[in-house]
Amino acid sequence: MSKPLIAVTMGDPAGVGPEICLQLLANEAVNAVCTPVIFGDARLLSRCARQTGMPAPKRILSEIEWDDQCGTLTEPAVLDLFGFDADDFSPGIVSARTGAAGFRYVEKSIAAALAHQVAAVATAPLNKEALHAAGITYPGHTEMFAEKMAAETIIQPAILAARAKGHLVEGPLPPDTAFIPAKRRSVDAYICLYHDQALIPLKALAFDTAVNTTLGLPVPRTSVDHGTACDIAWQGKANGQSLVEAVLLAAKMASPRM
Repeated sequence: MSKPLIAVTMGDPAGVGPEICLQLLANEAVNAVCTPVIFGDARLLSRCARQTGMPAPKRILSEIEWDDQCGTLTEPAVLDLFGFDADDFSPGIVSARTGAAGFRYVEKSIAAALAHQVAAVATAPLNKEALHAAGITYPGHTEMFAEKMAAETIIQPAILAARAKGHLVEGPLPPDTAFIPAKRRSVDAYICLYHDQALIPLKALAFDTAVNTTLGLPVPRTSVDHGTACDIAWQGKANGQSLVEAVLLAAKMASPRM
C-alpha cells in the first residue's frame, strides 16, 4: 500500500501560492505521509525559487508524462501546466492573466480527481479580483468544486437528520459565547451559517494552522485559510504552514493507493 497522491493547486501566480508550494515540496513531514504534486507552472516556480532563495522543483512532469506515470509516482513533483508567461508579469500584481492561470490549475486538479488519478486536492489561494477580470464568475474554490463535481449542499434538514440518527446536536448558540474555552472543550465540531461567525474565532485561535475543507464532494478537498497576500508575494516572507496543514489533512482524509 503506497502513500496517497495529493494534487496541490499553485493558486494565483501573483500571490504567495508559488512560494508556499515550494516550501511544501521540501517539507519532510508532508512527504512522509503523502506524495504532493503541484498543479501549476514549472518555469514560474523556478523563477520564484531563484527570487526567494528556495530550492527549485526536482521532478517535473508534462501532461503526457503525468497520464503515464501518475499511478506509480512516489516523490514530490510538479505537473507542468505551461501556458503562462512566467517572465512577463510582476509578482504581487494580480490580473486577468493570473486569474485565468489559477483557475486552469483548479480545473486540471478537479479533472484528475474525477479520473481517480489523485486521492485528494489541496488548494493554494486564488484572488477574486483576478478571477473576475478573467471573466470567471465563481465566488471561490468551493463553488468551482461543487459545480464541477456535481455536489449537493444540504443545510436546512441537517440538524433534524443528525438528531434522528442519534447524534447529539446542540443549538442554535449565540456566536459571542459559542467559542469560549469551556464550550470548545465540550464539543467536537461547530456548524456556522455565516462566514464571519466561523472565521473570526477560527483565525483568532489558529491563524497559521487553520484549514478549509469542502464537505459533500466525491473526493477530499482542502485549502489554505488565507488569501493571496500580494503585499508579501515572492519576498521569502510567506508562512506556508497553512498549506502544509491542508495537505496533511487531505492525506488523512484520502484513501491510500493500493
